[in-house]
Amino acid sequence: MVQRPRIRLYVSRWCAQCERAAALLERHGLSYETIDVGAPEGCCRLHELTGGASVPQAVIDGRPVGGYEELAALLRAGFPDSTDPAVTAGRTSTPAENLIEKALFPGLFP
Repeated sequence: MVQRPRIRLYVSRWCAQCERAAALLERHGLSYETIDVGAPEGCCRLHELTGGASVPQAVIDGRPVGGYEELAALLRAGFPDSTDPAVTAGRTSTPAENLIEKALFPGLFP
């Protein structure tokens, strides 16, 4: 059984893409923690993780994934089940999905 990932979504109240990213996670039945970058600690932590302050930013198990588009690509690739090699056998991915998988799960994807 695949352990559910810890997902943090860095957002701001004025960001439509942030709302889309949250809705995307909810549609996939994934729980997540929302961190408002409007709060001093939220913005500082996001900058430490990614070197920037653009939102939304998804961080999964402590690893920055990217914004809405990268998160959507990861979910299309079958995340979180994509960490199970039995699920990925014979599956083709786009180049972007391959890069995301390799960045998040080094050693699992050749």
